Amino acid sequence: MIPLISIFLLTSFKSIENIISLRTFISNNVQGNTELYSICSDLDEIFCLNYKANSFIDFLAYLTKIGVKYTVSDKYIIFQKVEPK
Repeated sequence: MIPLISIFLLTSFKSIENIISLRTFISNNVQGNTELYSICSDLDEIFCLNYKANSFIDFLAYLTKIGVKYTVSDKYIIFQKVEPK
């Protein structure tokens, strides 16, 4: 099983390029929507697919699906990891 996974990883470098840190994903999608935001350090170890959301609302909906909580206060947004219950 391990050799099969290794072969898959070696032949799919293009797929690996599409995986980025969640911090980078958030920064890329927040640009143009707000200048004031904070990303908590607990999100640094999470990775996700690199894509540009169609709208800011789609972006926030995707974050909710992958376990990221956001808090909006006036023009400031705080992103943090949802703690399991």
